[in-house]
Amino acid sequence: MATVLTSLLCLGLSLGQKIQVQAGTLLKPTIWAEPGSTVMAGRPVTIWCQGSLEAMEYQLHKEGVRVLWDTQFPLEPRSKAKFSIQQLTVDFAGRYRCCYLSNIGRSALSDPLDLVMTGVYHKPSLSTLPGHTVVSGENVTLQCTSSKEVDTFFLSKDGAAGPLLYMRIQFQGRWKHGTFAMSPVTLTHAGTYRCYASRHTSPYLLSHPSDPLEITVPELTDAKSKTTAASQDYWVGNCVRLGLSVVILLILVAILAEAGLCQSQSQHDSMGWRPDDSHQRT
Repeated sequence: MATVLTSLLCLGLSLGQKIQVQAGTLLKPTIWAEPGSTVMAGRPVTIWCQGSLEAMEYQLHKEGVRVLWDTQFPLEPRSKAKFSIQQLTVDFAGRYRCCYLSNIGRSALSDPLDLVMTGVYHKPSLSTLPGHTVVSGENVTLQCTSSKEVDTFFLSKDGAAGPLLYMRIQFQGRWKHGTFAMSPVTLTHAGTYRCYASRHTSPYLLSHPSDPLEITVPELTDAKSKTTAASQDYWVGNCVRLGLSVVILLILVAILAEAGLCQSQSQHDSMGWRPDDSHQRT
């Protein structure tokens, strides 16, 4: 009996290890969109899913939809598949995940991809406080403003790989605005920004983008150079002023010396007439 139990235990451990090894070979796929995950309404977009060379089929799932959204066979060398959308519409905007099937089972779902459609509402305006040029270490605030029926704002930066930043609205009269504070500012904050307006009931449908706003963060070395240059200019200015003062002082001394010499000569001349006068009296 003990031998049978030992054999069953070894068999169970062996099967468990085999299952873990097989599960470990199914790598979690990655998902992304081209030309990006934020796309203007009516434009084409492609969703890519990359998994493993053992993949036999790729599946695309959309959040909120119970049925499978789409399936595709892998492209050679079988490590990825593409899901093409010819024209982005309201029905396609949303959150997606993908997975793949192999001869040993199905992989885990990928991380989510938020496919956002822009161009639904009128564009908001984007401004900055205190200005477009900010010294490293200071604070800057970006403010997105709209008068339309929206309640959420999103902020994007050109070239940034992360998701859109979002902010619920604040009311100021009939105007609605969202503020995005960045502090302390570093060189990584430099770039071109745009903002979008939306409604919380449809977070994947955004307005037209605002006009671009450029934030410039001068390098610290530039700031030091400017400070050094200003210090040098101040020192040179002081030297020039000191030199002028010395010249003026020397001129004054020369004038005073000349005036003293003239006065002394005058006194000498007046004293020189007295012997002649006494000679005439004699």
